[in-house]
Amino acid sequence: MIRLATALLGLTVFTGAVLWGLSITPGGSDAHATLVLGFAILSAHLFGLLLRPIGLPLVTGYLLLGLIAGPHAMGLITREATADLRLISDIALCLIALTAGGELVLGQLRPLLRGIAAITLSQVTLVFAGMITLVWLMAGHLPFAVGLGQRETLAIALLVGLMAVATSPATTIAVITETRAGGRLTETILGVTILKDVVVILLFAIVFAVADVLVRPETEMALRDLGTIALNLALSVGAGVGLGASLAPLLPRVGRQLPALVAGTAIGVAAAARPLGLDPLILCIAAGFTVRNLTSRGRELIRGIESVSPMIYAVFFTITGAALNVAALRTMWAVALVLVFSRAMLMVGSTWVSSRVIEDQPTVRRWAGLGLLGQGGVTLGLAALVANQFTGWGADLRTLIVAAVAVNEIAGPVLLKIALVHSGEVGRREIVGPQSSPGAITSAGSPPPAEVSGGPVSVQSSD
Repeated sequence: MIRLATALLGLTVFTGAVLWGLSITPGGSDAHATLVLGFAILSAHLFGLLLRPIGLPLVTGYLLLGLIAGPHAMGLITREATADLRLISDIALCLIALTAGGELVLGQLRPLLRGIAAITLSQVTLVFAGMITLVWLMAGHLPFAVGLGQRETLAIALLVGLMAVATSPATTIAVITETRAGGRLTETILGVTILKDVVVILLFAIVFAVADVLVRPETEMALRDLGTIALNLALSVGAGVGLGASLAPLLPRVGRQLPALVAGTAIGVAAAARPLGLDPLILCIAAGFTVRNLTSRGRELIRGIESVSPMIYAVFFTITGAALNVAALRTMWAVALVLVFSRAMLMVGSTWVSSRVIEDQPTVRRWAGLGLLGQGGVTLGLAALVANQFTGWGADLRTLIVAAVAVNEIAGPVLLKIALVHSGEVGRREIVGPQSSPGAITSAGSPPPAEVSGGPVSVQSSD
């Protein structure tokens, strides 16, 4: 209780100090961005401590703090500040992608590949088809779709359907790392999340082109553009393999500079990948996968990530929460909630069906769908592309998607943690230390997990 009171007092005092600092600092200046960065780092930790007794994931606490401090509430974190800190968000996404690739251990995934493929295929087909049907039937209740022809309505339904399939790797990785969960359900959720992310990115190129043809019949299907996207993805994978192969020999040699090496790698990829036409997330997943599976240095990579990610994650998810458009939720809350509820039912139902067909373990059948509901950056990025391409209704459709994502991004981490807790897999991931084997997952009879403190991945090492 004393610890909570201290955290509350510290949060109050620090917020007051930041408010005073912002009042004398011009908006858009470097000093303003620095104040916001400091607020995100320190306040996110304190806010996380306040929420821990009620069992909420730290990620949800960070998102809620950003929502409260953001431009739609207190105004501590302005739109200009979120733009100024874009590089921090990109670095965090690169670290998350490196973690995702590093957690994909072929030896562990091989017996799970059938289940991961089945759930992915089931969600891509059933959720996609179900949401297309739903949007088509409720088009008359969408303010921006009233009066549109069937072709444009179908284009909207296709875009919403595909974006509904995506799951957020960022929140998934953060919750799994915070809870140190390990086991069949955890690995299945992680594998499906990453595989779906790649599938959605590939399918979006096709759906986007089809929607463009439906809206503008004079437009030709640009197969060359699809080929360019496929080539860029292939180059991203190749660059990631090369990065992983180059990084692996350095990991055991840098000693105490391991955090700096990992952080520098993430910063370099975040700054250079997009100007080179590469996808930073695919690149980092491939790099992490290469280090973990094609070298013996996966342990060092994960230790390096865990040493730098708590602060980066706190900033990333706080800024993400600040960017959530509460005004969008107010204007389209009823339709957004229908989409959220329908998507949840389709995700859970499709997962249950596929797991039942392949006779997967009851734990996966019962809880995997609940753990795959979070959404985030990928969906918002695709929605932004839609708004830029389709004038007229594109911006309104983005508003609807943002409203739905706001609900899924807050609720998703909570539901994932519930699934992991009820499955009994929380705390079963082995601590990454000198005596640990790469990617090892402890059995149910393992020693009690080490204390977790600080951010979502701050774990006491067994050094």
